[in-house]
Amino acid sequence: MNYLMNFVILILMIWSTKAEEEQAGDNRDSRLLPVFQVVRFPNDPCVIGTSSKNGTCYTAEECSNKGGTNGGSCASGFGVCCTFTIGCGGSTSENCTYFEYSGSNSGACNARVCKLSSAICQIRLDLDTFVITGPSTAVTTNALMVELGGMIRGANGGKIITQRTNCATDTFSVGNAPSIPVVCGTLTGDHVYFDASDSCHNLMLNFGQWSNDNTIPTTRTVSIKISQVNCASAHRAPPGCTQYFTNAAGGAKSFSTFNYANSIHLANQKQVICFRREQGNCQICYSAAAATDFHLSGSGKGNMIKDHSCCDYGTTGKGVLGGGDCAVFPGAEKKTGTAIKAVCQAGGQKGLVTSTKGKTLTATAATVCSRTAPFRVEFISDGIEVVAITTTIADIGSKGLKLLYWQNSC
Repeated sequence: MNYLMNFVILILMIWSTKAEEEQAGDNRDSRLLPVFQVVRFPNDPCVIGTSSKNGTCYTAEECSNKGGTNGGSCASGFGVCCTFTIGCGGSTSENCTYFEYSGSNSGACNARVCKLSSAICQIRLDLDTFVITGPSTAVTTNALMVELGGMIRGANGGKIITQRTNCATDTFSVGNAPSIPVVCGTLTGDHVYFDASDSCHNLMLNFGQWSNDNTIPTTRTVSIKISQVNCASAHRAPPGCTQYFTNAAGGAKSFSTFNYANSIHLANQKQVICFRREQGNCQICYSAAAATDFHLSGSGKGNMIKDHSCCDYGTTGKGVLGGGDCAVFPGAEKKTGTAIKAVCQAGGQKGLVTSTKGKTLTATAATVCSRTAPFRVEFISDGIEVVAITTTIADIGSKGLKLLYWQNSC
């Protein structure tokens, strides 16, 4: 009997000791657990205080292994704000990478951007700094206008043309990205979107050796921020948009055609400028702050042309109102909601208008609105600039357009 009692007591003592040890272990784990929770921080975007660049928050070891640069601490000091930069011949699959070039060399400078995962649907390029040789500024007439479709038109009384607005020296383009036209010039502050239809896309700079009717910058400078847009992101642009603006709040904002800073638009463009419809808003409106902010080649007699004649010279090649350059406002209407007969405008150099073709225009600014979604403006240009025989070269309307925009509630 005494032997059995002693055995029971021994078992109870062992269980008690084990319970105390487990409790002590739990207490130790509870003290250590918060430390591990802090270390396992998300790889969120971060900002470097001493630079204009953004980065991604990684551990110092991860940043080094990925080939990034430590830009300072993040995640309460447990991580580093890691930046990624590539140059000519570089490749990246990291979000928030910078493609940079600075120099005076001629030839190609390409970089490759690859999707970081199958959840990526679009790539956004922010042209933080972009200065390469601009388009031709030629004012020498060199040929009669040639009608598209293989037929020469305008031999008798047709319009004389120039190669002005063509990117004849430097170019930038994106492989397999039909929403982005070939561009050149000064595009600092602009942005573009393209669908990530391939696993990788090439960003292609090509620098010419000869100026071709423009001045090559002493130093070409390019810094492009590459952001990868998730398929479910609210910042994903509608299909086919070249640009996508989401900052409608806080009063009127502005947008412009590429290279507007140099007062000459680019040839062979289809720049589709889209705007996110903000909650509670059903209408977007546009106006030109100054009449000359809408400045496309044309006769000067009127801006509005028939819809079926948008960007067309007519069957005889003699048409000059609008010519091959125009701006399209889908669903164009007046502020009151009254429909405008045509959605296509060009030439005139008198800002936006709401009157029909043939009416006398004044320099009084008009406002054109639309309720057609997605909200957008399309700027379309061809590869030539038309010069009327009786018009001086200085009157060529190749500046492009810069418009204010805002949204109105439903």
